[in-house]
Amino acid sequence: MNLQKEFEEAMTLAEYNETLGEQSALHDLHYKKAVINFEVPQNLNLNILVITEPWCGDSTAIIPVIEKLFADTNVEIRMVHRDENPELMRSLPEKDLIYAKAGSKTAEDYFQKGEYFNAVV
Repeated sequence: MNLQKEFEEAMTLAEYNETLGEQSALHDLHYKKAVINFEVPQNLNLNILVITEPWCGDSTAIIPVIEKLFADTNVEIRMVHRDENPELMRSLPEKDLIYAKAGSKTAEDYFQKGEYFNAVV
């Protein structure tokens, strides 16, 4: 699987935010309440691919913070829906993933690291 191609074809944050539906208000609230009390270098060479679902409570809390954290940088964040991309999920080696899972109904938030991607914790 070509992860660079997957990244390029993934949704932008703005496109993903349009898919949030009922979660949109909660996403906006988390974004407004997020406080970034340090300066993020603007010249980061970083691409982040997030595999998640709009119904995921963890994503609703985490994605707005990541969005705000990198808002004024050249970091590019792309999103894919987990349930629509089982082949992508299967192709990612466990050793190269950082993810959070808090129960059977919680979507994993994956940050692929490697040649084109770096892990963000």
